[in-house]
Amino acid sequence: MFVAGESLGQLIGALLPLLVGVMINPPFQLACVVLVIGVGGRRKAGVYLSGYACGQILLSALAFGGLVQLTSGEPNTAVAVIKIALGVWFLYLAVGQVRGRPRRGVKAEEPGWMHKLTTMKPSAAFGTGVLTATALNVKNMSLMLAAADEVATSGVSSTSKVIVAVVFTILSPALVAAPWIYAMVRGAPADAQLATLGDWLKQTSWIILTFLFVYMAASLVGGGLESF
Repeated sequence: MFVAGESLGQLIGALLPLLVGVMINPPFQLACVVLVIGVGGRRKAGVYLSGYACGQILLSALAFGGLVQLTSGEPNTAVAVIKIALGVWFLYLAVGQVRGRPRRGVKAEEPGWMHKLTTMKPSAAFGTGVLTATALNVKNMSLMLAAADEVATSGVSSTSKVIVAVVFTILSPALVAAPWIYAMVRGAPADAQLATLGDWLKQTSWIILTFLFVYMAASLVGGGLESF
């Protein structure tokens, strides 16, 4: 939300919850784990993550670039309505996570497309990375738009807006890439630990996403209402 004379610190404070929301992606972190512990997976995981990072850059360019052009440091009623609508959408997604959770006593399995990742050619793995960061990632698309609105309607200088947008984009894929980075640093001993992490993500990703979606719903609806 626009605040006259808003400082860079205030803008960063407003963006931090959105950045955390963008960074947390249990299904795609699990995909990275599945690739890393597979045969020759480190190389293919690197290709997948390159595609994911490129997708994030594309998404950021469209969101930040588009909203900066559409706004001029003033609250935008249309954007506020969009934020409220996105908040309601996140609440719907939270309900979907609860309804689709693994049943008690049933071991959760990764989606079928993750099995195919390990047999994909590098070019296909790259393309999948791009898709999971963009078209298949409604959460990130929504949060990027909300972050872009915060930047575009802030009272900081144009240079500061660009710097903040670039840093936001660079940090966005960090948690998805974390298993690969850990594997590259630790080597073979990391495989068993990552396999345990993968099992944990399968069972708990719905809990993580439910809490995240509820929090984001409240944050976006509240932010939208402040503009009226």
